Order: sequence, then structure tokens, then C-alpha cells
Amino acid sequence: MSAGGTQREASTFTGVILAGGQGRRLNLDKPLLELTGRPLVEDMLEKLAALFPDVILVVDRGESPLGSYAGERVLVVPDLVPGKGPLGGIYTALEATRSEFIFVMACDMPFACVELARLMMERAPGHQAVVPCQGQLIEPLFAIYRRDILPIVAARVARGDLKIHELLDALDVIYIEEEVKACDPSGLCFFNINTEHDLAKARRLLKP
Repeated sequence: MSAGGTQREASTFTGVILAGGQGRRLNLDKPLLELTGRPLVEDMLEKLAALFPDVILVVDRGESPLGSYAGERVLVVPDLVPGKGPLGGIYTALEATRSEFIFVMACDMPFACVELARLMMERAPGHQAVVPCQGQLIEPLFAIYRRDILPIVAARVARGDLKIHELLDALDVIYIEEEVKACDPSGLCFFNINTEHDLAKARRLLKP
């Protein structure tokens, strides 16, 4: 999939990175953070490229510096409705894909577990969403969504009902927990970077 070229036949799954967040608490663009000697978004793209033939990178604006990552396997698309948060990013990705499912991941998850994503893909057929959980905590930004929920998502975005937890209440969702325990014994898969403390912790853990 390329930003302006001919699209290949759609696969069952497309990977999606939500990179439209403002990172206000850090006062910087989180996708461009360097934790391993290169921008974090490159680490995320590499992980998803190992699983999916195509990846959609959802950004907040058309002139985003992340536009340079567009290529044969990466489609960079700006939010269709700016300022609608993660649900707006999911809406944009669902509109942009031709696949039956999208796997959605936030751009600031340096310890994301690829093997868990693979297991989630196996559970997806027959459901509208696959969402990992740890007890009562769910992680809707490391999750799978079926494209046929697009009208539901579009309506919620139009109304300003942007809470993903409420969207999930209206869907046929399979929640997985045992797979999370097996694939992520360290409990870091869903760690994301929102504060200076998070950033320092990530750098400490990733230090060679």
C-alpha cells in the first residue's frame, strides 16, 4: 500500500499505528522520541511490518513530519475529523483500509508484544473486536477491530461520543487475559509514555 500508488489486493489484517496524539504533558512529538537510537515510530513500524503486509500510520495533520514514512507498505493518513482523539484515529484507519480487520496500536508503546498480537489475530474471526485485559483493566489501543463497525464508529465520532469503552459495550468483543499473562510476564506490553517519569523509565529499561 502506498500513499499515491496502486493498492495491492487487500489482506485480512492491516496494522495501524495511532500517531496523532499531541504529547502535551511531554511537550514533544512522542512518535519522534529516540529511545533506541532512532525515532520510536520506526520501532513501531518495524514491529508491525513483521506481522502485516501493510501498515497505516494515522497522523494529526496533513503536513505532519511523519509523512516522510509513507512508502510501498506504509500509508500515512491525517485524521479525517481532527481533534477526536484515539476513536477519531480508529475511524480514520477504518475508512482507509480495505482489510476485514485492523490491528490498532498506540505509537508510544516501546515494549509492545508482537506475539500477543499474533495470538489476537487468531481469535478475531467471528468477532467485531479483540481486546486484551488484565483483570478489570482493558487495553483498547492494542486491539483488533473489524471493518464492518465503521458506521457505528462514524456515528459516534459525529456525535462526539468518543469514549472507546462505551463503543466496546455496543460491539461483539472477545476479551483475552490468559494470552496476556503468557506473552507478557513482565507486564510491560501496554506501557506507554505520557510523562517525563514514563520516559525516564523506558530509557532505563531499554538501556543496553
